[in-house]
This record gives sequence, structure tokens and C-alpha cells, in this order.
Amino acid sequence: MSYEHGTKAFQDEYTRDFMKSTKETEEGFYTYESKTGGYSMLFPVNAKLDDMLYVKEKDYFERINFGENTAENFSYYVRLTYQNKPSMNDLEVQLSILSDEQDYKGRYKETNGRKTLIKYASEIFKTSNGDVAYFTFGFIQSGKNNEQGIKMVYTATCPNEKQKCEINQLEEEKAIRLMKSIKFN
Repeated sequence: MSYEHGTKAFQDEYTRDFMKSTKETEEGFYTYESKTGGYSMLFPVNAKLDDMLYVKEKDYFERINFGENTAENFSYYVRLTYQNKPSMNDLEVQLSILSDEQDYKGRYKETNGRKTLIKYASEIFKTSNGDVAYFTFGFIQSGKNNEQGIKMVYTATCPNEKQKCEINQLEEEKAIRLMKSIKFN
């Protein structure tokens, strides 16, 4: 089958296999469908899944990693972990685990998605050599089946510290848009 789409998601055979359709769901996004059958979400048209880091256990666990490098000295990377098990029901425990993983001591903001509850936070991290990374991370809990949950970590960086690069609040908005797009089945 020939794919004439100029998008990286469809040029990459592995990534293409997870897309619901060759048509964009929204401008700049396809629909990603989990191989667990548990959820779907928006997927940026120029992002690629990392096949080396993909993990799936039957229909109750999936870990995906995807991202994109742009020509403007900017890249982002998303690490997402889906689980369908009773421990996802305990929101406080899940936030505690996420806080430990991110070494985060602050409070979480709250919003709602497609029949989901989303708790998230953002931080800017500067390394000793001046590199900047912007993290937005959160836990998305199903409103109809609380045993389904997703941890998502969105990281935006400027790979070349010698070039100008803007990382700002817009990165949080992009991350929240992805979190809000998650639809549990």
C-alpha cells in the first residue's frame, strides 16, 4: 500500500499501524488507538512512536513513547503509561507515585477531559550548562471506569543551547490538549 501523506506519522510504518485513519481527526492530529483496546487520543501528525520502548501486557497495560524534533531547535517527547487495574482507582496513590517519579513536591491543578478527571502540574528545569526543559505531567482517570488510568509526562527541550529557543506556557497548553483528548473505551 502506498502512503502519500507527507506526515512523519504515516511515513513511519510502525507509527502508522496505530493510527485509526489516514484522515486528520483535527488539524495537525490523527487518532491514536491503543493496542489494548482501552483508549484512544489525539496524535500529532509529525510525531513518531518509539518502537524500541513500546510495552504491552494483554489488555491492561501499555507504555508508549513518542515525540518530534523540529528544525527550529525544539523537540518534545511524551511518555504515556496506560493501566486497567484496581489500583488506578486510588487517585492519591497514583499522584504520589507520579510525584516521586518526577521528583515533584508541589500541588496539582485539576481539569476535566472526555469523561475524565485530569490532575497535572508543570515545571521548568535548567541544567548547569544552561539547557532548559519544560515538563508537564499528569494523571488521567476514567470517569466511567475508575480502574482505567494514564500517567503522561510531556517534556519540551531545546537540544542546542547555542541556538535561540523559546519554551513557554504554550507547552503546558499542548500537553493539556493531549491529556484532554484521551477517551477511555
